[in-house]
This record gives sequence, structure tokens and C-alpha cells, in this order.
Amino acid sequence: MLQLPCERAIFVDFSSEEEGALSVLAHGLPLHTLISHYLAAASVPEAFVLVVGTDQETVGRINETLFSLGTSPVQYLTNETSIKDRQALYLKGGVTAVTSRILVVDMLLERLPIHLVTGLVVLNAHRVKAESTEAFIIRLYRQGNTQGFIRAFSDAPERLSPIGRFSSLEKTMKALSLRKVQLWPRFHLTIKEDLEGEDKVVSEVIELRQPMTRSMRGIQAGLVDCLESTLAELRRASSRVCGGSKEEADGIRGSRRNDSGYGLIQGTGSDSKETAGTYMASVERTNQGFSL
Repeated sequence: MLQLPCERAIFVDFSSEEEGALSVLAHGLPLHTLISHYLAAASVPEAFVLVVGTDQETVGRINETLFSLGTSPVQYLTNETSIKDRQALYLKGGVTAVTSRILVVDMLLERLPIHLVTGLVVLNAHRVKAESTEAFIIRLYRQGNTQGFIRAFSDAPERLSPIGRFSSLEKTMKALSLRKVQLWPRFHLTIKEDLEGEDKVVSEVIELRQPMTRSMRGIQAGLVDCLESTLAELRRASSRVCGGSKEEADGIRGSRRNDSGYGLIQGTGSDSKETAGTYMASVERTNQGFSL
């Protein structure tokens, strides 16, 4: 069952557009759970829903949720499924997932009664382009069936962001033959309230430091010597190479003498900020040396 209010709101949004729409969710939201509930609602008697743009692993995750809901699982058809078995499953109806290549062949050879399809569900809709196999499937579907719905889902909004003068979202919508899009970002009020909760908990981070051993200090000193030798050789070899200021060189030499330790910075406060600043400055100087 959908427990969070935002999940129920998204599911209602999914079911509101009977003609079809593209739903784009932010990363981290339970898209597969919501799709499972949508397919369970669409799995009514005499309904025939096709699912494309998915794989066997995703179908398995969807079927786990459908099993908990007491709904028939999604049948997954591949090239290993015989033609006779595919035709029998097409006539049986229900919710069926098919690989795009097999579905195109069955459509072109009229093994699939397109006019009997209730709807087409497209997963990973951000991958659908004008030249993609899924776009060709949608065109064949619309040529043989003008009444069925098309429902597309994506959880990769960055793949649909505008690029240059042309909008990737607009191209995807055209390839999907859809006009409506539903956006559910993480900053949506309903989602934000559920994720943060009533009591906002501020994470407390702690800095852990482990003193360096004698061997580690020796390795550090050797690396600094290598950096100094490499920089000196580059300065002699080419006057166009920016070797950095004397202060930076002194900083590299000074890092060899810093044997206070190393650690994972996990805290806040004046001491942590000072330590983090020293550490990042040392890393930056080292990276500058390697970039030469």
C-alpha cells in the first residue's frame, strides 16, 4: 500500500489523465512502486496493456509489488518466447511486457492484434527519441489504434532538460505522441513535507582523525619530494609552464612536515572548518602539481 501522502497524490495524478501523459519524477522517489500500483489498477477484466522500455529485472521488482497486492504478475516476453506462446498471451490479455525488438516484429507481421490493446505503458521515457525503436512502436500503435491510451514514466529529469535552442522534453513528448506532462520534483510542497517530516532533524557530523604511522609519513615525504623534483624539472624544461609562487612551494614542503594525521571530515564548528580548509588547500596544491 502507498503509505506517504505524496505517494497517494502522485498515484492520483497518474490516474487522472485517461488519454495519457508523461510523468517525470525526481530521483529517489518510489517510481517502480507507483508504476506497480498503476498497473494493478489497469489490470481489469478484458484489458490488454503493453509495457515497453523495461527489462527483466525491473519487471521482477514490479511483480514483487503486484504479488503483495494480490494482482496477477506482468508477463515478460523475449525472443526466447515462441511465436505461438506470444500470440496466445496477446489474445489472453492482461498486462504484458515485451522487448521493443520483438514487439516491432510482431506488430509488422500482424501477430499482435493492435486494435485490442487497451493502452501502452512506456518506462524510461527519457530514452525515447524520434529514431528510437519505442517511437516506432508508438507510431505503429497509433496507426492501428486511436482509442488506446499512452502512459509514459521517467525518473531522470536531467535527461529531459533543455539543451541549446531545442528542448529535449519537447522532442520526447513528440516522439511519445503526448501533449501533457506531469512534473514531481523533490521541492514539490507535498513531497517536501513528507521527506522532511514534522520534526526536522539536523544531521550532526563528527570529525574522525587517525594519526599517520611512520611508514605513512615516509610515503608522504617521498611523494612531496617527487612533486618538488617534477616541478623543478618542468620549470627548467619550459618557461611557459607556470610553476606557482614561492609560497606555494613552501606550502608543499610544509605538508611533508605535517604529520598530525588524516581522517574523514564529518563535523561542523570552528576546529572542523579550519582543518577542512587546511586539508582542501593541501589537496588543491597537490592537484595543481599533478596537472602540470
